[in-house]
Amino acid sequence: MSKILRVNNLATTVTSEMLQGIGAEYGKVAQVKLAESPFSGKSRGFGFIEMATENETASCLAGLQDREFEGQKLSVALAPADQLKKPRRRA
Repeated sequence: MSKILRVNNLATTVTSEMLQGIGAEYGKVAQVKLAESPFSGKSRGFGFIEMATENETASCLAGLQDREFEGQKLSVALAPADQLKKPRRRA
């Protein structure tokens, strides 16, 4: 099982630190990545949380699914294990 979660439907006001904080409620967070607009620097509405263990990942997935955060109802799913590697370059 992947230890990376994709968190969707984030408000534009959410920061990486906020994403780290909600993940930390369910265990140790290895890393977070917030998708940000290159123009405004605001959240693009989704991000990734990598948890330290699979048990913490399962707990975080269950805890965040349909949770209201910053006025938005979150949607959470497992992401591919390579999701947090280098960004893909567009040709």
